Formats: sequence, structure tokens, C-alpha cells
Amino acid sequence: MKIVNKIQDLKSYLAKEKQDKKQIGLVPTMGALHAGHLSLVKRCVEENAVCVVSVFVNPTQFNDKHDLETYPRTLDKDCELLQAAGCDYVFAPSVEEMYPEPDTRTFDFGPVMQVMDGARRPGPDLDQIHLPDPVKERLEELQRRIEQLETCLTRRAQGQSCDTCEQENTENCPKNAKEKEKTYVDL
Repeated sequence: MKIVNKIQDLKSYLAKEKQDKKQIGLVPTMGALHAGHLSLVKRCVEENAVCVVSVFVNPTQFNDKHDLETYPRTLDKDCELLQAAGCDYVFAPSVEEMYPEPDTRTFDFGPVMQVMDGARRPGPDLDQIHLPDPVKERLEELQRRIEQLETCLTRRAQGQSCDTCEQENTENCPKNAKEKEKTYVDL
């Protein structure tokens, strides 16, 4: 198992794997791995010729600076677990590697932030690294479903019906605006 800290190095390794026509799977994490993470890694190993696990505590995902400072960082232990699970590459970049310039963006997701983490969490453009095709397809599908749910929640909060959800018989669509807080998306 290789531990990679630089984007360019990861790109080089994965380019060689792609050249050999190997399917590459990615399991993104923030480290502090547990059984749930490891089950995803094992599935990735089973379904792909190459398994990449990212371990990156993304500061843009924390609203509270204290939470960021106290988030567990257990890379050595994580790497032991990942090697035992059959991982091929661990991508563990520094904040400076992922954000060469300070990230000063601010985001306002409006009402959707009241019921979920928002349509997109701010962060680096992962296309600059490499997303395997199955991951890209899944992310696109999840983005479509999140946008659909956001539209539905907004329409229902305004007392309107949600034609999209009714046409597609979407189970994740809330029955009324009061159920917003109870709505979960099956990811």
C-alpha cells in the first residue's frame, strides 16, 4: 500500500493504473476510521482492481473551529486498518496541498441548510485529482436527487405541490413542509 500526500503523485500513480485498464475505486473519508468505513473499503476492493482511500480533514466542512481542532487525526492507525482491508493507495494530503490559496469563500444555501448539509459542501474541485467513472456517475445521481429534494422542499414550504416527486413517485419526498426535518435521502 502506498501513502500519497501530493495530488500530482496520485495522478501519476493512477495514470499508470488506468494505462493498464484497471478500474479504480475511491472511498473518501476524513479518517478516524471505524467498521462502517472499513466495510466500504472492503466493498471497493471487491469491486475494483485498485482501491484508493482519501483521508482528508477538510476545514471547509466545519462551521465550528473547535470541532475542526478537536476532530481526531489517527492516520497511522487508519493506515494499518486500510492495509489489512486491502487498500492500494491512501491519499492523505495536507490542507495546503488541497488549498494552495487560503479558502475565503462563504456559502448561503438558504432553506435547504435547515434539513440537510446542503446540496454541496464547499471544498476543492475533486476533478483536479481523479474521480473514477463509477464515482462520478454516483455523485451526479446524488446531486440530481438532492436538487430534486431541495426543489420539492421549497415548493411544499410555499404550499405548492411538487409535480416532479408526484410524477416519479419519489419516496424521499416529504408529505408536507412540517415533515422537512424528518426527511432523509437514501444514499
